[in-house]
Amino acid sequence: MPKLLNQQANYRADFGETYRSSAIFLKPDGIATTISVMNYWKHKNGLSVSLLFTERRMDGTLVARTPMGWDAANVINFVPSIEAGSVEVEAFGNVNLRIPYAAIMAVYETPASVTMVHAYGRNHSLVEIEDDRAILEGREGCWTLDVAQGISNTAYFHNGHAPVDAQKATMILTRHDGSEVERSFDLAALRPFETVAFDVETIWPDYRAALDGRLGWATVHFDNASAFTRMLIARHDTRTGHYQTTHSNFDYSAHQTNLIEATRPALMKPPKVADVQEERVVIYPRFTPGQYSVSTAGETTPFDHAEVIDASARDALAFERADGDLPSRIVTGYRARRSPEALPFECSLGVTHEKRPPKRFHWGLVSAHFASRIYLTRYEELYPTPEEGPIELSFTLFGPSNLESQTRKLSYAARDDLPDSFSMADVFPDADAVIGDDFGFITLFCNWGGLVVFTSLEKGDALTVEHTF
Repeated sequence: MPKLLNQQANYRADFGETYRSSAIFLKPDGIATTISVMNYWKHKNGLSVSLLFTERRMDGTLVARTPMGWDAANVINFVPSIEAGSVEVEAFGNVNLRIPYAAIMAVYETPASVTMVHAYGRNHSLVEIEDDRAILEGREGCWTLDVAQGISNTAYFHNGHAPVDAQKATMILTRHDGSEVERSFDLAALRPFETVAFDVETIWPDYRAALDGRLGWATVHFDNASAFTRMLIARHDTRTGHYQTTHSNFDYSAHQTNLIEATRPALMKPPKVADVQEERVVIYPRFTPGQYSVSTAGETTPFDHAEVIDASARDALAFERADGDLPSRIVTGYRARRSPEALPFECSLGVTHEKRPPKRFHWGLVSAHFASRIYLTRYEELYPTPEEGPIELSFTLFGPSNLESQTRKLSYAARDDLPDSFSMADVFPDADAVIGDDFGFITLFCNWGGLVVFTSLEKGDALTVEHTF
């Protein structure tokens, strides 16, 4: 039976005895890949860890292990040696690290585009499995399918240390009107640490017709023995070379999450990204069954299936439920593009509700090589601002070439004075001294806990946006 995915336990970092924190990333064939890790264990929690990078081929065969430490820099940018496969990053500590999933980023670059994604998959530890804390049933959705010719839609699952027998798996397609069709397909036996590609074109060759030629979504159900089941979602435009990634999320019509006794609507606010087209908020299908409504820009829309909502007004989306308590998780996505020729980016998000604790410390990836911005979204409806004194922002920049850092402090008299975004170059005009021409991380500490923060990278007309940790 699926386990309860208790968001409140996550907020408390209640994951049991955790001396290893990890993540596994795809290395796509022919696409430049960088795995970027900041020593947040030290700068956030005062903990010491050592890292081990393990490279494997697609079939799970071990290629190399590379231990790395923090003697020379606060950021490690690891470039895999393999052509295609996976890179596992493990952080080991001698005290409880509390959270078993590592806050790590991957950046994928083609000649035409750049995209980034935070850690999604990992191999559960034996402690998690024995303590019955592992989510092992593969019930993964929130996979948007672009139907334009020339765009491939592929999801990648990284198997864990335990082999998995051959099986009949299921793919479910959800149409724009909420109707669904499904079919089973053969999933070959999986070796330990094997990476499997779920290619829609192979599993469902006529999926474009099945989706009526419109945007739709896929969900995959499969058996698994030791891995966290979240997948990398990759879209590749073979005509332009653009490549975009995000991650899947649980099928919450199959898994369970806790409900909250809400006294006010849950909110979702997209970042205010300038110069983009076709801004949309996606409410992914297969959420906790119920009768919901979403209100934005003065209009209320009832929904019980997927919705795609125009987000160009940049207004908050307010979520309510008519037939019970709100689930703590309703998965949403922010989707837009810079030009008609660019492949849309999609940033997987969710809703923010009154039971979420205030968050004052944030960290995320930035770049000096690519134009990079920092976005602030304000949830003043859920979090009161300080009664006395200004709102203070303290940014610190960490890089991969040395142990130096830069700090910039900004102060604003009132919440409404906060900018919607900053250019990274404006916050840190001398960033080259810390990150050179490479990737780095910024941290942000704010005395007000009502911010959700994003960063972005740009290359030509390609844009990628990701929320911070």
